[in-house]
Amino acid sequence: MDLAVNSFETVIAHAHCLLAPVPGCALTQNTKLLVACELVVALVRDCDRMAVPRIRIKPDQDVWVESAYLAGASVYAKAKVVSVDGSSVQVQARGANATVPRADCYAVHPGDAVPDHCQLTFLSLPTMLENTRQRFMRDQIYTLVGDILVAVNPFKPIKGLYGEKVMAQCRGKRLYNCACGPHVYAIAEKAYASMVRASASQGIVVSGESGAGKTEANKSLMNPNPNPNPNPNPNPNPN
Repeated sequence: MDLAVNSFETVIAHAHCLLAPVPGCALTQNTKLLVACELVVALVRDCDRMAVPRIRIKPDQDVWVESAYLAGASVYAKAKVVSVDGSSVQVQARGANATVPRADCYAVHPGDAVPDHCQLTFLSLPTMLENTRQRFMRDQIYTLVGDILVAVNPFKPIKGLYGEKVMAQCRGKRLYNCACGPHVYAIAEKAYASMVRASASQGIVVSGESGAGKTEANKSLMNPNPNPNPNPNPNPNPN
């Protein structure tokens, strides 16, 4: 399916959680947590206003387009360029033709799905959504956006996704160096390491609509001790 939902925020409202460590933020400091929540939401909303680099468009090129003629009012569709006439582009997708503004054509990421949206060759709403979709179809429900983790509720058990073996792959590792890839355990490890390094309370913002999976995410974050290290002075600088 070559479709992507129009609003990244809308996708999160349906089935996503955002998890972000907030350095120096104590759980009892409600004001700081509120500000942190607002910052995370603002970051997602800014996706709708992000500056997308101009691309050179030519016939037979694949592009993402937003068009009610091709895919409906709330989705992007992958289309093939038929012709280019100044600021207008004629495209074809799903057996339909449409003329769309050149500015509404977005480049397609040329490679495979990546674990961090920031690694996309072309960063835009449709490429982020398609990257999330491809990973989701492989049961890779976690994807990073820098230091923020986007979690898609699979609404089913995924064998091997949690447990001591996966936790061990996150211990002492940086967010990007965990063998298991992006994971809620890695967020817990980052917060733990920051707490030890700074000798200060840390907070983790978990944001999402009803049914997004916030409760399960919190269970994993607090799964007894993300770093059960008997050493009272564990390594504060994970690899």
